[in-house]
Amino acid sequence: MQLADQDTAVSMTLPLKADRVGTVLGFNATTGAVEAGPTITAVQSLSAVTASINLLGTSAVVEDMGLLATSTVIEDMGILATSANVTAMGLLGTSDVVADMALLGTSDAVADMALLATSDVISDMNTLATSDIITDLNTLATSDIVTDMNLLATSANVTAMGLLGTSGNVTAMGLLGTSAVVEDLGLLATSTVIEDMGILATSANVTAMGLLGTSDVVTDMGLLGTSAVVEDMGLLGTSANVTNMATLGASGVVANIATVAGANSNISTVAGSISNVNTVASNIGTISSKASLDDATALAIALG
Repeated sequence: MQLADQDTAVSMTLPLKADRVGTVLGFNATTGAVEAGPTITAVQSLSAVTASINLLGTSAVVEDMGLLATSTVIEDMGILATSANVTAMGLLGTSDVVADMALLGTSDAVADMALLATSDVISDMNTLATSDIITDLNTLATSDIVTDMNLLATSANVTAMGLLGTSGNVTAMGLLGTSAVVEDLGLLATSTVIEDMGILATSANVTAMGLLGTSDVVTDMGLLGTSAVVEDMGLLGTSANVTNMATLGASGVVANIATVAGANSNISTVAGSISNVNTVASNIGTISSKASLDDATALAIALG
């Protein structure tokens, strides 16, 4: 560098390296001598601030500043300007979160938030927000289960669930929901068994089952249900025997059986007399053969 011939003589010597490192070249405001100016960082910062000033110095920004420069907003800024809030703002101020806020910032979403933002709902959310329940929700949130829920979520089904969802029914379901009972249900749930149930499930049969299902009858069934008795029933249960039983079970025959049973003593007496007659006849035969008498004489002797 050199001065023009008409310029006032002044030093054009550069400052020492230690003084000029990281600075811009400057000239003294009075003498015009060469000197180290402000640091490069300071100049860059000033440039950025100048750009910001240019952005802020628009009518729209000035209007916004006017809106912000109220005591209420200043008070709010004081509440927000904590290290924790600033950290939270840093987490929120990402493109993804801002995009999410745009999705949430609709009148419908805001209305939903108002419904959710009650102490009861918040309490429920805290109850649900456990790792186990979140795992369960992930398990339930499949297309198949959601489809099933849609099928179940009818007023009729919900009413039925209300009827079933009593402590007594839940206890009964617990008793039924064992592997043994489920296995039995599998055996019963065949078309043949269902058809048999349809045949049995008449009012007359149900009444008969009620009569049979007493402790005395069950005890009798226990006595009858032995292999020997069952074998006897097999012998008796032929078509011929059943026909004979039907014949004997007529009212007239039953009356005759009763009459004969009442005359049992007379039958015994007659049987005894027949025995005596047989004895007399034997005696007559013996006497007549030995004495060569006619039957009348022998009878007279036999009767004494």
